Amino acid sequence: MSKKLEMSDKEKNEKWKSDVKKIFSNELKKNPDAFKGEEETKYKPLNVATISGKLICKKTAEGTLSAGVIYFIRPSDHYKLKWDEVLVRKKTHLWQNDPQLHPFLDKMVKIKGDIIETRNSITVDCIEIEEL
Repeated sequence: MSKKLEMSDKEKNEKWKSDVKKIFSNELKKNPDAFKGEEETKYKPLNVATISGKLICKKTAEGTLSAGVIYFIRPSDHYKLKWDEVLVRKKTHLWQNDPQLHPFLDKMVKIKGDIIETRNSITVDCIEIEEL
């Protein structure tokens, strides 16, 4: 008869811990910044640009608890050639008005932000906004 060698739960747990420590120590040797705290690895915008135009909003999800507004800018600069409206990403919940964007509704503004452009859509992640 053959005897199967089985590890107890405690031994399996210890082996798993040692394997994880090896993996993390190897990663840290390769890249010392790999596991820094959240504040040190915050998102940094890649494609910062400015878009000028009229800031508008459209109501969405009417009749539900998530009813709110989506902000767009109708560009008046070179983005006007390709896009009728540019989605402006807000930093609040869907049902809340964005305190940074809402005071500038129906006004000509200049938005500085991270531009995310694909074949079908364009979005600006607003960093600064000022009235023209």
